[in-house]
Amino acid sequence: MTMSGPADSVATTTGAGLLAMAADLLPAIVGDGPMLSSDVHATLYSAARVLPGGDDRGRAHLVADQAEEMFAAYLVAAGETGPATSPRRTVRGWVTGSPMWAVARGLRDAAGYFWRPGAHQPL
Repeated sequence: MTMSGPADSVATTTGAGLLAMAADLLPAIVGDGPMLSSDVHATLYSAARVLPGGDDRGRAHLVADQAEEMFAAYLVAAGETGPATSPRRTVRGWVTGSPMWAVARGLRDAAGYFWRPGAHQPL
């Protein structure tokens, strides 16, 4: 099999796309209620379910976990928060108390961060 570019660039594009999709889905997941710390993962999981292979729930959770790791890496790199003991705790700590629109903006900003040339974070 011949690939035209590094494999991680394909994964980064997929991860960035998933982050952007999650930003759009977040209002539907959260609804009128308060932002919960698990809403980001639930939204990433919902976005992963529409990707090819998304009917495999285990794979969708894995893809959502990996996208959440990318989001955590972005939050730390952007100086939005410091690293926690795990990517999930980094994200959940940042989400707690944040309005939904700010989290959606953060997801969009993270997508843009990973779409930039040279951003190769595997998903």
